[in-house]
Amino acid sequence: MPDKAKAVRERQPWHVRLRLEPLADWITTGEAAEELGISRAAVHRLVQRGTLKARTVGRRPVIVVSRKDVKALPVSPQRKRELEKDATASDGGAEFGDELPEE
Repeated sequence: MPDKAKAVRERQPWHVRLRLEPLADWITTGEAAEELGISRAAVHRLVQRGTLKARTVGRRPVIVVSRKDVKALPVSPQRKRELEKDATASDGGAEFGDELPEE
């Protein structure tokens, strides 16, 4: 049975294989921009400067950047506030000393 699965996989177009097997430790420039809280153009500038390691994938070039390099960069102040806001919202918004009334 594994031979049959391998034969089916080899017949699939490259874009289907890429969708099925995502590149480990690589993300698109859009995802990197979202994580850092900056624009895609800013991510492209970081790639051009050499701050982020990047490569192109596929027939229609899609630029992907190293997830490790993105994690090493500081987050923008606006994105940092958004992350902190989400963290407090997930905690229920309760601060120290705040108690829920018992019924």
